[in-house]
Amino acid sequence: MNRYYRLLVLLLTLPLIGLLSGNATAIVTDDADNDEDLSHKDLPIEADRTIPLQTNEGSWISLDVHPDGDRIIFDFMGDLYELPIEGGQARQLTRGMAFDSQPVYHPDGEKVAFISDRSGGENVWFLDLETGDTTQRTRGNNYRMQS
Repeated sequence: MNRYYRLLVLLLTLPLIGLLSGNATAIVTDDADNDEDLSHKDLPIEADRTIPLQTNEGSWISLDVHPDGDRIIFDFMGDLYELPIEGGQARQLTRGMAFDSQPVYHPDGEKVAFISDRSGGENVWFLDLETGDTTQRTRGNNYRMQS
């Protein structure tokens, strides 16, 4: 999905999200220590502003249950989040201009595989849950790995 299409979808869904945002916050972001996200330094477009959103509901998301059964990981509007299985506050795992989606826990529960366009094309990446480091596993600019 190209960036212009995602921008159009975002602009069309903002009024709906605004209606839903009157409820308690379920997604917590911590941008204070992320002034410069070096993992996206090669992207040709840089964000010049951000729009803070608060919601407790999402649709058309992919999720996976941790092998221990105590938490889930899901994608929401191009970022990955982890949430206790019983509910509560979600922890944002990825952020930025890249569109991260379809997360799946590694069987040992220490890493997550996901699809991202952070390298310019849709590729498979691994996220180390302990360190937050990402590793690109496939290389290419013409892959279409949605669904």
